[in-house]
Amino acid sequence: MPHASVRRGVSLTETLFLLVLVGVAGAVVVPPAIISRTQQAAHVAEQLADDLDALRSAATEQRRVARVVFDPVGGSYDSYLAVDGDGVITYGPAEQAALAGSAVRTIDLPVRLGRGARPALPGYPEADAVSFASAAVTFDTRGLLLPHGDRGVIYLRAVESPDALAAVSISGNGTTRVWRWHDGDGWR
Repeated sequence: MPHASVRRGVSLTETLFLLVLVGVAGAVVVPPAIISRTQQAAHVAEQLADDLDALRSAATEQRRVARVVFDPVGGSYDSYLAVDGDGVITYGPAEQAALAGSAVRTIDLPVRLGRGARPALPGYPEADAVSFASAAVTFDTRGLLLPHGDRGVIYLRAVESPDALAAVSISGNGTTRVWRWHDGDGWR
């Protein structure tokens, strides 16, 4: 007589082992995908610093005046490169086109321009979002800030977390630095 095949189900131990395995795999994979509000603000600040460095490089390489204009309410910034050689920015489409696609950047939510209630970066002018006059940063043909000797800071904050702040400072020689707000330690 042939032996009857017995179908056996999954045991409770096997099910628990599988759940623990899936939980451990999830714990390893998911946290890198979840970015804190502070990291989001810092990421936007690093992108802004990169954009400012690229604009400064374009000014020096092409020997033209360059400017970035911030819109704190709209959450964006536009970049321009003087095209006619007179060093005057007229905010025309040709001046944006001269930057080959990097002329306009919208800051994605959940980060916006602004400092909130935290203190200003030490040694820099007070400002809620942008400390530069007319919310604009201008580089001369040598990559120095105009007016000469000017310096300032652009603040970025997470919309949902007022303590998640980052900033980009620009020195008179045009170099940028990214800062983060740390509770208890201030700006670092």
